[in-house]
Amino acid sequence: MRSLRPLPFAVLLFVLGNGFGWAQQTATVISNDPVSFVKGTSRITRPVRPDEIFSVTAVTGDEVTFIDQEGFQATLNRNLLKITDATPTPIATNFAPVVPVTNSVTATNLPAVTNAPPVLSTSSPVTPDHSAAAASPNLSPEDATMLKSLNDALQIPLFADTNLWDDDAVTVASRLQWPKESSTATDASYRRYALGKTEVSVLNARAYSMALYSRMGHPTSVSIVFVNKGDFAEAEPLAKKRSQNIIPTGDEIDKVVKDLNLAVKSDADTINAQLTALLGAPEIHQFGPTANSREEVHRWDWKGHAILFSSPRNEYAALKIVPSAVADHPDDVGNMDRETLKEELAKRVLKRDNGDVVLQGIPMVNQGPKGYCVPATWERYLRYVDVPADMYVLAMFGNTEIGAGTNVAVLREGVSDYVESYGRRVESTDVSLDVVHVSKFIDQGLPLMWGCFVLDDVEKKIDLHTTQRKTVTDWDGYKASLKEADKALVPLNRGDPDLIGRGHMRMIIGYNAQTDELAISDSWGERFAERWITVKEAQTISQNDLDYIQW
Repeated sequence: MRSLRPLPFAVLLFVLGNGFGWAQQTATVISNDPVSFVKGTSRITRPVRPDEIFSVTAVTGDEVTFIDQEGFQATLNRNLLKITDATPTPIATNFAPVVPVTNSVTATNLPAVTNAPPVLSTSSPVTPDHSAAAASPNLSPEDATMLKSLNDALQIPLFADTNLWDDDAVTVASRLQWPKESSTATDASYRRYALGKTEVSVLNARAYSMALYSRMGHPTSVSIVFVNKGDFAEAEPLAKKRSQNIIPTGDEIDKVVKDLNLAVKSDADTINAQLTALLGAPEIHQFGPTANSREEVHRWDWKGHAILFSSPRNEYAALKIVPSAVADHPDDVGNMDRETLKEELAKRVLKRDNGDVVLQGIPMVNQGPKGYCVPATWERYLRYVDVPADMYVLAMFGNTEIGAGTNVAVLREGVSDYVESYGRRVESTDVSLDVVHVSKFIDQGLPLMWGCFVLDDVEKKIDLHTTQRKTVTDWDGYKASLKEADKALVPLNRGDPDLIGRGHMRMIIGYNAQTDELAISDSWGERFAERWITVKEAQTISQNDLDYIQW
């Protein structure tokens, strides 16, 4: 029997506070400096928004401890905070409607060997309204009835008429209330995470990630991920043990895997029953160009929409909606040929007056508050070179053990096999991490996958450089200040046990030869699409792991 998940710490504090008559205090951070948060063995440093509201949990003298909505805790001097006793009016957001938690959930699992991203609030005071997608007046009574039944079953206002694919993608995302994740000249994505203490129900199962993909302004696919090993809360104790260099027992791992599979089966049974009742028995197909990516898929069709559901053992339950023509010809990749891609990538090299050379058009994928930096960054790269990808499927490539991080080498091998079917190949390079060598890739339009460590002091410097660059007028003076700051860098003790859980995968997307800086990009949302690090800082935290995708 699947065990109940404990209430998040924030919810427990709220209940206890009401029970004992405490005044509920909230705080906003008035400092512009990044803040370090901890939860268990996980630690992140991130900037905070001036309108971001935290719950105060303790006050000791001038030191105030507070938590965010995902249970991450920080302590600051009260001079850096604005504290109120009254509960503020919720700030309007464009997040999707949520269903309040009736039982319990914990914050998501953060695998020990990968660095988790800054945690963003995902709650919303809006109540779901599946009728928000007003039916077209030109629909036949039969189509109007089915459209309403589909939206009611999905519990989201997905369809406004019988053709999702010619809708305006921004309009669809707006009625779904899924915020924009990424936008390039041709493609866009919109993603809603439903994590922590809020839930979204789709087909009577809890959805963790909901994404809409579009090209040239029109939807191309919808992806909804239900229970999965990356967001499975019961794996968190395993990750905590590994972060302390304690190997979980076989029985402990087997118990969590068993519970995951029971949860996947439960979601699969529920979802299959819902869709079968509405659309009839599904067809059974095998999709995926390689053995690692191939899945058994249940397929239903309605008016040119193929509804595909898969639930691979030990992995996840996931729903994807694509045009029926795409599902009919899964092996027809239809991507750019070698020469066309080579020409296209060369056009994405942007040269600025200040000496910056930066790649444009790299899709953003927000990994969410879990250790999926490796598959999320690979998804970004694959989509950049016109290869379809999904980070949850890519995590399966890496044979990620539940409660652990991604095996970088195994995932690289899986991605390599996968991209060959699209006329691409993965290459590794052991060049020195400096502008001279990095520029040879960037100038061709090729970003680099870069394995590194995330260190709080260096992250603060990255944010500082990125902020300062927005107002620099004296670039010679800026360069001199970077060189002076680099003198204070301390060589990394690579045997330090504190490095466990700080491994991270990000992209190198540019350089500036004049200032001796590199542009980096993290899978943490649009704000982290382009930041700047000095070469010496990069060399300090590097794991000397560089890969790229060649045409």
